[in-house]
Amino acid sequence: QHPGICNLRTVSLPGTFVNVAKEIFQQQDLNVIKNVAVDLSNYLVSRRTPENRSLGKRRKTSRKLLTNSHEKVDALEALGNGEEIEIQNTNARNRENQNAYWKQIVYDHQNSHAFLLARSPGCYASSFRVLSNLKHEDFSFTPKSMLDFGSGTGTSMWAANKLWKESLKQYVCVDSSEHMNRLSHTLHTTADTESDLPPGIFIRKFLPSFKMTYDLVISSYTLSEQPSLKERMILLKLLWEKTSDYLVIIEHGNFNGYQIIMEARNLLVSGIEGIKGQKTWKNWPDNATVVAPCPHDGPCPMWGSKTSCIFSQTYNVPSFAKMGTASESFSYVVLKKNSSVENTQRTHSWPRVVGGPNEQKSCVDCSVCTTDGVLENLHITKKIHGTNLKSMVKKCHRGDYIPFENA
Repeated sequence: QHPGICNLRTVSLPGTFVNVAKEIFQQQDLNVIKNVAVDLSNYLVSRRTPENRSLGKRRKTSRKLLTNSHEKVDALEALGNGEEIEIQNTNARNRENQNAYWKQIVYDHQNSHAFLLARSPGCYASSFRVLSNLKHEDFSFTPKSMLDFGSGTGTSMWAANKLWKESLKQYVCVDSSEHMNRLSHTLHTTADTESDLPPGIFIRKFLPSFKMTYDLVISSYTLSEQPSLKERMILLKLLWEKTSDYLVIIEHGNFNGYQIIMEARNLLVSGIEGIKGQKTWKNWPDNATVVAPCPHDGPCPMWGSKTSCIFSQTYNVPSFAKMGTASESFSYVVLKKNSSVENTQRTHSWPRVVGGPNEQKSCVDCSVCTTDGVLENLHITKKIHGTNLKSMVKKCHRGDYIPFENA
């Protein structure tokens, strides 16, 4: 391996987590839980973010205009023509259908256990991979406190504990579902529901009201649970207030998840609310630096292209599920607050692989995102670049850096 490698080999849930989960499922009707787990997992991946709620008013106006156009010829002429009106209403119906398809999931007893069965291994895999990348970027970072917002079964906390066990002294897990919190409590107390949580671990339904910040703040698959752009912006601003060093945001590995990551990036790095720049953040603090996966702070060069900035991590499916291996796809961003990255020894100046590599007869092709914020297609040959660089690129996967300054 070379120093630009960020990808991990197959990861596994901690043994204690797996053993306690086994005991939990022994007390449940596993067949019912499995059926719910399949539906829940499929829905979470396929669900799309609804349009802003204000679209309801536009839809009413469009219908009113169409009615008027049938009643008055002059109104029809003022609107343009019938075809344009039909397009307006078709778009409104599409948005209406999109909003109807999105539903808030209530994590009751059954859904929470289904989540534990179907999603906890993948959530742990993505969290461990992203936090490992953060450690790779800033090996001097030794967090003492962390906040996991939308913690679910607590997999992000387990991942952080494995990486920074010696330094982390305070873990605050916040989730609105009491059933999820109960499961998380059980997992941390080795199935003893009557025992107190280990020292330093706090599981809450709401954020602490007092003004306290945390070295590491994580939001894993939580922004996609918010019903509109407005709610996502409010939550992002709140999480940024709670961050003293790093904010980590992870979402599903599809276009919808990538779009949510772009929203977060635009807000905190550029002070723009939304993808299209509809509104600016009035009190934007302008103190965020992108640490990963982007090697730059400029606009994402992949936005608007046919591909999305998505990564994957293989993991071992635990015995309480079905065994074997699987892969978790995700999109993410790691942001540093009040950053002075010049004083931090990192591989941030190298281009990151975002496509390929594909080995040809005489060269190795790959797409990289450069420090200038540009997508480049590289053709690495032995004759021009040398044997060592070609060999290193062949060993890269999507998400790795190429240790080459002037690609």
